[in-house]
Amino acid sequence: PYLYYGMEVEVGFDVNRGTPSLREIAKNFIHLVKGRAVAESDSSVINGIEFIFRPMSYKYLTSVETVADLKKGFAYLKSVGAFVNQPHSNGIHIHLSRKFFENNTKKDVSTINRDLDWVFQYFQPEIEEIAGRKYTQYCWSKIDRTKRMMNSPAMQMHEIAEYGNKFEINGTLEKSYVIQNSNHENHHAVVCQTDQTFEVRAFNSTIDVDTILAYVEFTRNIAHTVRNKDLDKMNIKEILASKDSPYLDKYIWKLERKGTK
Repeated sequence: PYLYYGMEVEVGFDVNRGTPSLREIAKNFIHLVKGRAVAESDSSVINGIEFIFRPMSYKYLTSVETVADLKKGFAYLKSVGAFVNQPHSNGIHIHLSRKFFENNTKKDVSTINRDLDWVFQYFQPEIEEIAGRKYTQYCWSKIDRTKRMMNSPAMQMHEIAEYGNKFEINGTLEKSYVIQNSNHENHHAVVCQTDQTFEVRAFNSTIDVDTILAYVEFTRNIAHTVRNKDLDKMNIKEILASKDSPYLDKYIWKLERKGTK
């Protein structure tokens, strides 16, 4: 099975922008990208729109025709003031089809989910630099969340009562707790499992098409590594080099030129 990507791009606008209306902007954008996306409002996006793209394969998404249409659409958003006042909640979410992971692999779903969690938590500092977004309440690490709960007396008592000896006395987190609870998370985790996809929420929002495609290649390389390889002793550079990634390579080169490690 193909690995399909479903993208959600949250776009904010200046509240004093005036015309056209958000509804008109959404209709014009959908027309320019030839129906590859739909639009809806989202309570986390202040005065904005969430564009939800239809599932596409990497080959289709990076085709000359698709890229050209996407650039027309996002150029239009820029012309009407997209991201003039971008709140910290704006992000890009990329969905990865679960069937890609569940077929033709010896790993079961819980192992896949655990390994995806591990990548986005163990390499959190590097991923925050590349993705341009700090892990926040809209995109949180399970380890950070657990540490915060353990520092809260009320939550600590609740967790200890529920999970018993899964916590050590000195406050460190046992690996078994992370593995057992990897499926029991809410919608705002940096990686969360849905009925048909794994959703990655690590990316800062943008209207630059090349950057969006770099984000797709970022998740693509992690997906192939998690499905096909043993992650032990692999570093983030090895993981991100698992597939040819022209957009990601160019994007990382730009980050290095800016002085990002």
